[in-house]
Amino acid sequence: MPDPCDAVVVGSGPNGLAAAITLARAGCSVVVYEANATIGGGARSAELTLPDFLHDVCSAVHPLAAGSPFFKTLPLERFDEGLLVELKRQCASTIEIDRDQLVLGHVYIERRMQPLNLHVEECRRDGDEEKLRAALREYGNAIKELAGAGIFPGDMLLKNFGVTRHGRVLFYDYDELCLLTDCRVRTLPQPQAWDDELEPFRHASDFAPVVWLHQVG
Repeated sequence: MPDPCDAVVVGSGPNGLAAAITLARAGCSVVVYEANATIGGGARSAELTLPDFLHDVCSAVHPLAAGSPFFKTLPLERFDEGLLVELKRQCASTIEIDRDQLVLGHVYIERRMQPLNLHVEECRRDGDEEKLRAALREYGNAIKELAGAGIFPGDMLLKNFGVTRHGRVLFYDYDELCLLTDCRVRTLPQPQAWDDELEPFRHASDFAPVVWLHQVG
């Protein structure tokens, strides 16, 4: 029988670890269970394509983190001195040291990246056709750049791309990332009925690709 504990946390993603740490700070004995080989959940990174080329395994943008009291204040003792020096040098205006806590004033990516689907809706609402065309052109360029590097994003919905403050469109969700050499392209079959034409797009946006790509195996 395992040793008794005060709390069991299932899952070692950011929320699970935050809960476990909060309980441990309160004096509870905590056990964390994780089904995967590595901890981190949606905040993990891994070599998904090329050696030494790290990708976010899940979403790369976590805008709600900035509003979390837990993630906004972190124990100062957990930071390496060299990292603190670098943080003060690079982003002194967005961090604050409050006694034994490091307070994050702003998560940078929330400010510098807007989800492409929201950007497109904003352009439509404002009637800014020039800005809309520029964003969709950049969306195509982002896909071309990935293809040029031999990478297929798997899920090309607009919500998985973001627009920087300079108007660049970047891919930031790597749930189904794979190499192009591991894919084969199939053209859509001719529809046999009117509703067959809708099937590939039932769960896609207006700008979904019109080809199927299947990962080998």
